[in-house]
Amino acid sequence: MRRGIVGQSNRNIRWRSPSFQDSLLILFLGFEGRRALAFMENLELNRTIVVIPDPPYREDWRGRAEAQHHYLLSCLPPGSLFQSDSLLPSSTERLLRSLSENPSFSAAKYNYFVGPLGTKPQLLGLYRYWRQNRGAFTVMYASPVRYKEERADFPPGRTWLVDRTEGWPALQRRVA
Repeated sequence: MRRGIVGQSNRNIRWRSPSFQDSLLILFLGFEGRRALAFMENLELNRTIVVIPDPPYREDWRGRAEAQHHYLLSCLPPGSLFQSDSLLPSSTERLLRSLSENPSFSAAKYNYFVGPLGTKPQLLGLYRYWRQNRGAFTVMYASPVRYKEERADFPPGRTWLVDRTEGWPALQRRVA
């Protein structure tokens, strides 16, 4: 196994693997280049598309994710790079909806796998999309080799409270 991840696990939100379907990884990129590359190589899926956080969390971080993943991005064919706002969950939700509606990435053609290595708001957008499309994909997670120790020069950021349920679509209850 490549250096960068200890292992990977899946959260089986949907798994259907007829022999005629290829696999598609939607990989949300953060700032851990080796981890994302090792994750992608260990999965050995048929096609990968990546999502870069843009605009970034801080303006002075613009281009940092692209720099961290330069080699990974150079290995992908044209049309495999997408962007999602690093702070707006609705941006990720819209992106996933547009990808699933795009004939090039049709669910009839691919089994979807998602690698959530991006920002926390992007993960919330992923969850929002999943709430409306249960069983749409399998979430794959790659555990890092080690976590960095807290550093005094990089204090924790603000705490965000997300309570905007009026903006979340209502769920249909299943009657048994």
